Amino acid sequence: DGRIPAASVERLEQVGAWMAKNGDAIHDTEASPFARLGWGRCTRRMRADGATLFLHVFDWPADGRLVVPGLRSEVVGARLLAGGAELAAERTAAGVELRLPAAAPDPIASVVTLEIRGPLRVEKVLPGPAADGSLALTADLAEIHNPDRGNHAQVEARGGEPNIGYWTDARAWVEWQFTIDRAGAYEAVAEVAAPLAGSRATVIVGEQKQVLEVTAATGDYASYAPIVIGRFTFPAPGRQSLAVRPEPQGWRAINLRAVRLRPLAQ
Repeated sequence: DGRIPAASVERLEQVGAWMAKNGDAIHDTEASPFARLGWGRCTRRMRADGATLFLHVFDWPADGRLVVPGLRSEVVGARLLAGGAELAAERTAAGVELRLPAAAPDPIASVVTLEIRGPLRVEKVLPGPAADGSLALTADLAEIHNPDRGNHAQVEARGGEPNIGYWTDARAWVEWQFTIDRAGAYEAVAEVAAPLAGSRATVIVGEQKQVLEVTAATGDYASYAPIVIGRFTFPAPGRQSLAVRPEPQGWRAINLRAVRLRPLAQ
């Protein structure tokens, strides 16, 4: 009958209310200068003398501390976009830490603005271990090496999670730089979706090599299964790298969502 469902009307009203308060974080802005933000996303508006960063915080920190990783610029002001409440900002080794109110001002996404004076400088922050020592090397943190320009291996999103897809060229390979805080042996497991079995790749950590082999199809490019790669030993904590290079013979495209490293008991 042409009528809009009530749920859709309510959703549109919510979006309209959010834009009325936070629209400045959307209009005339550019993409985020950060590779990844665990708590949300960022937009920016550049100026001749600096920039304004709009931090869209989806996961409000329970302890009131929000870290903007890798930000090395001079922050001269921080506030909530809706209401304008001033916030404390402190430069730390990890980046810039903000002190937020206990409760999020918006149930969907609260926006914090940072005023930057001078050049916008953001250092790449390497992924590091969780409290239990494990690491999640996810697709959005990978560096993708394609042999030439064109529609080759790239990060895409399926089911809300990033993955490396369109990996049809066996010359393309991916690499992660990361840090660990404890030496020792780690088990590596890949999360792979593959309509066809048979693909093989070499996984390289320093001089160590293991084989990632798809022995059974997962059904399609959206169905993932864990594949145990093997064990790698890191002789010392600090910066490390892990590369996945396809074996040219018989390579069939796969989607790679992550490689996970778990420390093994010594």
